[in-house]
Amino acid sequence: MSKLQLKKELNSMSKDQLAELVLDLYSARKEIKEYLEFFLNPNVEKLVEKFRKNVDKELRRSKHGYSKARVSGLKRMVNDVSSFSPGVDTVIDCYLYLIKELMYLERYLNLPGALYNGFNYFVEQSILLADADGYLDKIVTQLNDLANNDGIGRQYFRSHLKSLIQATIDSLKSSLS
Repeated sequence: MSKLQLKKELNSMSKDQLAELVLDLYSARKEIKEYLEFFLNPNVEKLVEKFRKNVDKELRRSKHGYSKARVSGLKRMVNDVSSFSPGVDTVIDCYLYLIKELMYLERYLNLPGALYNGFNYFVEQSILLADADGYLDKIVTQLNDLANNDGIGRQYFRSHLKSLIQATIDSLKSSLS
C-alpha cells in the first residue's frame, strides 16, 4: 500500500475509527508504542540512554579476544534514534559515542575487518551529517580530540582516525568545487 492509498483510507475513517486503529497499533507493535510514547512525551535523554545501553551490549559481544559486534546492528541503533527526529545534534552525539566506544574496544579486543569498515562509515557519516547541518567545526574538533587522546585506542587506530577525518573533509571540499 502506498502512502497516498493509506492517506485516502485514513481520510475516509471517522475520528473514533482512527482512535481505535491507533490503540490497536499501540497494543500490537512495540516499535509503534515507543514512537507514540516519544511523540507524546519527548524524552531525548531516555532515548540516548537506551541507545548507549544497546551499543554497550552489542560491543561487549566477544569470544576468545575477538569482537563479535555486528555493524548492521550498530547502524540500526543509530537509525532507530534518528527515526524519532530528536535533532541532528543528538544523532551526531550518538555517532560520537559509538566512535569513542569502538576506539576503547579496539584497545582490548581484535576487531574484524567489517567492524573497521563500520568504524570508517560512522566517522564519515558523522562528518557528513555535521556538515549538512552546520556542525562541521564542532564534530571535527571532537573527533580530533579523540584521535589525540592517548587513553583511547592504539596509536595506529588513532592515526587512522586522523587520516580518515582529513580524507572526509578533503572529499567534502572537492565536492563543493
